Amino acid sequence: MGDVLTFEERVCRREAPRPGGKPFQGGGGFFNRRELHQILQVYSRKVMAGEWRDYAISGDDTGAVFAVYGNASPMPLYRLAKRPGAGRRDGRYQVIAGDRILGAKPSLEAALAILERRKPKLVR
Repeated sequence: MGDVLTFEERVCRREAPRPGGKPFQGGGGFFNRRELHQILQVYSRKVMAGEWRDYAISGDDTGAVFAVYGNASPMPLYRLAKRPGAGRRDGRYQVIAGDRILGAKPSLEAALAILERRKPKLVR
């Protein structure tokens, strides 16, 4: 069993675990303010059109991910992944639907264009 600590001692310790798991160790990068602004502009247009409902942002050692959810869906419809370690040829920004990569582009604008032109199709 571990040491007994008061709440104040536990909060002040640098190695104290954070809510949600271990602290991020860095290396992958996150969306900066300009990128997040562009992503949220597309997101807000899709929400107003009734296509999207919720989003989540996460980060790990490989980069940052912006996930978009539909109506009452436990799985994201699309994920926009920023992979700073990817080369120019592989594409720094990836648009992913399920397990398929819809596109890998070197610029965020090109990746967001993929999401902009995706429209729901009527099925008979």
